Amino acid sequence: FRFFFRPKRKERKMADFKTMLDELMGSDRNMLPSERAKRKRHFSDDDVCKNFLVRFCFNGLFDKTKCDLGTCRFIHPDTLKEEWERFPNKGKYPYERDFLATCNRMIADVDSRTKRLKAKYNTDNINTLRRELDETIRKTEEYAEEGKIDESAAMNIKMEAIQAQLKKLEAGAPDGQVVLLPGGEKNVIPCDVCGAAVSRDQISHFEGKQHIGYEAIRAAAAELESSTSVMKPSAQQQQSWK
Repeated sequence: FRFFFRPKRKERKMADFKTMLDELMGSDRNMLPSERAKRKRHFSDDDVCKNFLVRFCFNGLFDKTKCDLGTCRFIHPDTLKEEWERFPNKGKYPYERDFLATCNRMIADVDSRTKRLKAKYNTDNINTLRRELDETIRKTEEYAEEGKIDESAAMNIKMEAIQAQLKKLEAGAPDGQVVLLPGGEKNVIPCDVCGAAVSRDQISHFEGKQHIGYEAIRAAAAELESSTSVMKPSAQQQQSWK
């Protein structure tokens, strides 16, 4: 998934370097001490990452994965996050609503992609099983004609198993099911949480950044959906943001 425009490599390195300096020395590092003393930082400052204040910065979730969003251009001071957490009237600002909207958009994108991939996997499974069924029927008849009773009986059992699988798939297999094809071949399916292709015994997937990242997004969205501070803002609050 690519949610943001990726700058050229040189520009991105410069942005990374600036962000690193901001994190280490503060975005006001070039100010004179007298100027810095007069200026009190606030969580509402334009250069502060509002997503970080609410829960986490999305850019940091998928570092060096296929979903890498690049480097965040805002700063992430723990002191301002603590200030936000102590702030009693969070509904005054749109930060949680904006964060929730981003969560829901990312979840919807993954769910849409997962639905399409599951439909494709299901079609592929059905086509594979139909080919295997045709071959099994052919062998069953061939063994019967040759008088190979045991072999024909074994093929008949296999044929019935394939037919049962086909019936289940054509009726609509449950979401998240991994179908075991004849011969023990495993057909992967997209993960319901993050959309990545995974097989049931691929335990390492559930410990990966992409899966953990989308778990965090889904959990945060579920929590914020019930938060009173995320309720629709009043006209007075909307006016105060302008």
